[in-house]
Amino acid sequence: MGVKITSVDGISETFPEKMFKSVVEILQKEGYSVKTKRHSGGISGRIPIKFGKYTPDIFAFRGINDIMVVEFENCTDILSHESENKWRLLSSKSGFDLHLIVPLCCKKKVYTKSRIKNIPVTIHCINDCHNSLKLAMKNSK
Repeated sequence: MGVKITSVDGISETFPEKMFKSVVEILQKEGYSVKTKRHSGGISGRIPIKFGKYTPDIFAFRGINDIMVVEFENCTDILSHESENKWRLLSSKSGFDLHLIVPLCCKKKVYTKSRIKNIPVTIHCINDCHNSLKLAMKNSK
């Protein structure tokens, strides 16, 4: 069973449920209150607000200026103008730290696009997002 994430162009991709829950658990262990698009066991609840027309996959916070937004993106999303708008909006919010979890084959595309468009994001690959996410949180303290 997996978590179905609908891309900006309406295409759905399933990410492993275990991976999604693991990201939530890592955030909770670091003291974050976690909200997601869908309520699942052990998760604090649904995301109560939208940011423009976007609702992030995972919204986690430890305080007013320590907010982490996690988006699962597929290769199609990465190339879309809609994703660029979403990343720009979410990364421009005061105190927000935007993290993208992508397939390994798309990491270079995300990195290049985020640098060209000057959008600050932290990129994690699906196959190593757990270690990468833990390292990013340690470096942000």
